Amino acid sequence: MSAVTITMQTGYGSESNVYPSPSASYVDLADPSTPTINPVVQSGTYIPIGATSEIRWGVRDESHFKLHYDFAGKFYTDKALKNGNELSHRIYIGGMLDQDTSRGFRYWSSRFVIERHEQDAYDRDTGETQSAGADDITDRLNYTKLGPRIFYDRQVGQIGWGFKGSTYIRNFDDTLDYLDLTQEEYQAGVHFSYRPWRGTKIRLLGDATKRTYASRMAKNANGVRFSNSNALEYDYVMAGISVNQRLSRTLSTAF
Repeated sequence: MSAVTITMQTGYGSESNVYPSPSASYVDLADPSTPTINPVVQSGTYIPIGATSEIRWGVRDESHFKLHYDFAGKFYTDKALKNGNELSHRIYIGGMLDQDTSRGFRYWSSRFVIERHEQDAYDRDTGETQSAGADDITDRLNYTKLGPRIFYDRQVGQIGWGFKGSTYIRNFDDTLDYLDLTQEEYQAGVHFSYRPWRGTKIRLLGDATKRTYASRMAKNANGVRFSNSNALEYDYVMAGISVNQRLSRTLSTAF
């Protein structure tokens, strides 16, 4: 059994600061002559456009596989503001299981994702496209992202547990080495939950993320990047606890 769905949506929006420019004059300390910069804050209207299409096969009450595509775009109505336009494409293929059992439920999903994002690199003070010396770096924020993701959640009686994991490469278009934002990221997480009585759920969770850049070097203690520095790297660890209390069939509160 298979199924196909297609959806589209649009709207109308207004942005008071298209390029998010500073709201006041400032001294540019990155320039040896320390000039005073007077940013030009620009406003405008835009049309958001979204579209999705999805093909499902092997559809059963509890599981299916699918091929999914979605598009998101933001287009300014004034051609003078076109540097603020953004668009992204995403496609993924994967499967999921959402199964009720006699004592709880089992949920599992996995997918492989490919994403393409396009956005001009603009000057926040003027809205004009950027250059570094004689090099045009307008495309330096465009990237292709790909990698797998997996999520598992299990509930048996009053106890629940699960995990998630993902890894991806975000490959930015060719540009100057010191501006290249190409990176790899790995993420893993676990969670546990307990229901001490009906309507109450206590949840513990922890996540760890590691992001490493391919060619962008870290800065030294004086804020200077050297070619022999290590690649820029970020490590994040997060832990948390939440308590959810259902007050009625349609109302709940969480802390």
